[in-house]
Amino acid sequence: MRGSGFYRLQLPQSSGGAAPADPRPGLTGLPTPVLIFRGSCDYLSWRSALDYRRLLPRAGLVYLDGAGAKRSAASSSIAGMATGCR
Repeated sequence: MRGSGFYRLQLPQSSGGAAPADPRPGLTGLPTPVLIFRGSCDYLSWRSALDYRRLLPRAGLVYLDGAGAKRSAASSSIAGMATGCR
């Protein structure tokens, strides 16, 4: 199901406001390097990660075994390993 993330479904219900706009059309073709992290326990679908990977030509997709959707600040070391930055 497209657009089934927490903020897409929960935020409009909890705030009484309209659903947030889909950011993907504005990202199409963006030349900025991007890392997309996908955890094995993530509640978001693989399709959503692959959609972003397809839209962003300079994106990399990193699979994190045992990780979920909520990654702590300690995960910055994982990002550093993935990018070569320490």
